[in-house]
Amino acid sequence: MTAVQHRRGAAARDRWSWLAWWLPVAAVTGLVAAAVAPDIAVLFGYRSLGPAAAIGQPLARTLAAGAASVAAAGLITAVIHAPGSGQGALSLTGYAAMRVVRPATAVFTVAAATIAVLTVAESIGLSPAALLSAPPIFLLGLVTVEAAAGWALAAVLLALVGVVARTVLTWRGATWLFVLFLAGLVVPPATAVSNSERSHDWYGDAVTVHVVAAALWIGSAVAIWWLARPGPVGEIAWRRHGRLATGAALTLVLSGAVPFALDVGLTGLTSGYGLLVIGSSVMLVAALVAVGLWRGAPVRIRLAIELVLLTAAAAAGAMMTRLVPPQARVPEALDADRLVFLLGYELPDQLGWPELAGVWRIDLLFAPAAAVGLVLYVRTVRRVHRSGGSWPVHRTMLWIAGCVTVLVATSSGIGAYSTAVFGVHLLGHALLSTVAPLLLVGGHPLTLVRAGASTGMVDRVTALTTDGPLQWLRNPAAAWCLAAVASFGVYASGLFEAVVLEHWSHPVMDAVALGTGLLLFRSVLGAREDDQPAFVRLGMLFAVMMLHAGFAIWLLLRAEPVAGPFYAALAMPFVPDLLAAQRQGAVLAWVVSDVAMVAAAAGVVCSWDREGTSPAAAPEVSS
Repeated sequence: MTAVQHRRGAAARDRWSWLAWWLPVAAVTGLVAAAVAPDIAVLFGYRSLGPAAAIGQPLARTLAAGAASVAAAGLITAVIHAPGSGQGALSLTGYAAMRVVRPATAVFTVAAATIAVLTVAESIGLSPAALLSAPPIFLLGLVTVEAAAGWALAAVLLALVGVVARTVLTWRGATWLFVLFLAGLVVPPATAVSNSERSHDWYGDAVTVHVVAAALWIGSAVAIWWLARPGPVGEIAWRRHGRLATGAALTLVLSGAVPFALDVGLTGLTSGYGLLVIGSSVMLVAALVAVGLWRGAPVRIRLAIELVLLTAAAAAGAMMTRLVPPQARVPEALDADRLVFLLGYELPDQLGWPELAGVWRIDLLFAPAAAVGLVLYVRTVRRVHRSGGSWPVHRTMLWIAGCVTVLVATSSGIGAYSTAVFGVHLLGHALLSTVAPLLLVGGHPLTLVRAGASTGMVDRVTALTTDGPLQWLRNPAAAWCLAAVASFGVYASGLFEAVVLEHWSHPVMDAVALGTGLLLFRSVLGAREDDQPAFVRLGMLFAVMMLHAGFAIWLLLRAEPVAGPFYAALAMPFVPDLLAAQRQGAVLAWVVSDVAMVAAAAGVVCSWDREGTSPAAAPEVSS
């Protein structure tokens, strides 16, 4: 056996050993949690389900976290730490790392399915064996118990990732697979039952971000363990890991502060739950120190310390899901406040422009995203200027205005009232689907990346935006169809009424509105292509205006309010007539959308004189 074959064999065994590493960690976590945690079924008023749930739940949760981190390690290696060409094949190291994704996702699928079964069993008081022997009851429980449904959906998505992983040969394919993996990873925390009665919207968002950041950090650390050998690849990967770990640690601290304040508080610091939170926080800080001081000790030793600490923190997180937080209240002690129960927060008893402008409730997903987008854009502009280039000021102002619009639509009074008043929801939807995308596309972020980023980054951004799913979605007709589905497909189908009570549905709908708007405006305004002359773009804008008009007219002609039972249960004093409020919101959203369309049409008309530019002199495709 050659030296190269020996190293490859050792590397393969090293990758597989991480799946085995999580088995004893999960077993110990399950035994400890069963010994100290209360019986969840008994808390719900049912008979105890015995060790199957007491040990199985924390064991399966720890194993799912470990398997997800190993799968993340394979994807992070292929996409970030040791990538191949952006428009070419995976690197040899990345391809080898992708081979562990399939077994890791298989382990996650089994663990997630186990959690789903045990969650339904504890929720309805049946033993797992009895539950599985009655498929109709199990399926009914899976549909009605949201946390169980979340784990089942995650199992399906990550199983799909594992199936596709063995067929992926390009960096672009691995990147899109990574996106699908992250989508599956966010489902369980997004659909988990909150321990907090008040501010459960913040709780859900914070836990979702927390789980993703933790999985990425552990996955990156495992990936570096595979790459920790002499050579430039390891050094470059370590620098990338340092940046990722620093960002993940900051995210974990900020996102962890929200559930800590809601569940523990200062009065619960000395409780078992509080001590577990403090201990896991200390382990995360120590792990970050291990990353920052790596030059002072052998890399493998530093990585071992980091990984042991991160593993212990993950196990502590799994144990916390079985403990009752100090500030959690039993159902008999819950407030009767309908707004707190349905929304997670209270609202003033009046609604007007002063309230829309002055009542702020920061969205923990979109507000940080808008801030990060603004900072990265400004930093890239400064990099362009330092390199001797120039960048139009008006594009920077448009991008900043777009980020501010996203912030206002999700975190101002518009975002706060949108969950309680359908008319305000329509206004926020119009801002996210038309105004913000128009401004953001006007900032030409992809052109800025080409001007200020490294050659490798430009190559990768080009690979993602000029081929694959985004290539198809650049077609204006496809973008228009998606916008139609985001409107009629969500509201006319009854889907909105079915999910409006769930908090996760609101950020998902906001993301869909913003995403479809960006695709639509990019296809019409962002990329100048020879087969899309100005009059064709104007025709597309007219078609979009007709879509908005049709949606508004459909709302105006409805005899019943959309999601009437939900809004009637809220019983907001300033909405005496749900149907009238819906019609007012429809007209306002219609006006806002059409104003954005007129502005977009003006931009197309202003560029009409460039329509005859020869292909050789045509400007670079932008977005």
